[in-house]
Amino acid sequence: MMKQKAVRIIVLAILYVAVISFLLPVFFMKYGVYVGVANVPDMIEWQAKRPFVYRTLLPTIVRFASAGGEAGFALTGQDPSVDPARRFGWYLLGVTRAPEEAWAYAHAYGVAAAVVALCYLGFGLFMGLVIRHVYPHYPRYVSQFAPLMALAAVPLLFFRYGNKIYDPMTLFMFALCVYLIVARKRLIYWIVFPLAVLNKETAILLIPIFLLREWREVPRWKTFALVAWQIVAFVAIKFWLRAAFSATPGSFVEFHLLDHNLGLLATPGLYLKFVPVVIPVGFLLWVRWREKPLFLRQSFVLWAVVLFVTAMLFGWVEELRGYYELYPFVILLAVPSVVEAFGMNRGASDEEEAGESPLAA
Repeated sequence: MMKQKAVRIIVLAILYVAVISFLLPVFFMKYGVYVGVANVPDMIEWQAKRPFVYRTLLPTIVRFASAGGEAGFALTGQDPSVDPARRFGWYLLGVTRAPEEAWAYAHAYGVAAAVVALCYLGFGLFMGLVIRHVYPHYPRYVSQFAPLMALAAVPLLFFRYGNKIYDPMTLFMFALCVYLIVARKRLIYWIVFPLAVLNKETAILLIPIFLLREWREVPRWKTFALVAWQIVAFVAIKFWLRAAFSATPGSFVEFHLLDHNLGLLATPGLYLKFVPVVIPVGFLLWVRWREKPLFLRQSFVLWAVVLFVTAMLFGWVEELRGYYELYPFVILLAVPSVVEAFGMNRGASDEEEAGESPLAA
């Protein structure tokens, strides 16, 4: 048994390294990382245009990790050119054919790539945990390999226009928070929620999901108190960010309903471009829809509607990267369709814990 477990861990580690090694250069070569209003140097130096500079969690981690790494390496007295982070940055910049001005930030890009890789790894691991929690009767390999497939599909679904450096952190934070909400690990969730807000303002969407999950299980007064804490934390952090970057060019939000989105919705080419993506994903969600956990269905519909409305008002409705927050629920609702189609719900091993989903209607 121990030998089988060791082999399984090694195989999964190799697969994660392979998938993330593919994701990293593809992510960095897209528009928005080296150039654009939220390029990496501007984000980590807190010089990006508002509202992008507000999404500061990953850039701040990179800023301090990069500064600390360079200072620590300098104490060794070695040639800076042999710094592993810098060498990794040079390799990444070369592979992705980065513009000349990006090479001055090779060390920061190396650190950023490492943090992005950890975000993708964390996303996969926590999606595995939440799949295991929601579908305990499925064989364990479903929760181990489904996140890998979801990671491999990220470029096809989300890398269609451009990328922002905080996107991988959005994937990770929402997978983590969905797991904490579903598993009812409230104390950890209270700690993580402010970090999710620092990453992106869409963390406010977690509040109604938390409410949906706890409404029938926790006394009303306690539920309202828990929700109130999240609202207070969100408002306090947003006011702090607004004050901290008040001198930065830009605005608190951008409005694109009239100048972009309404006209785009009248363009037939928009729908033709997204048919190859939306129809297959929609089909996986639609199959046996009513048999899937009620909480997941409610959460998906709620987030889908809210994200579409906010994209229409404040974003670019055609940018699928604006819907990263929805991806954990897409995966959770698609997994049963794939499992049933391939008969993977049959013949679970003896070590598998049988039982219905704790989120079943």
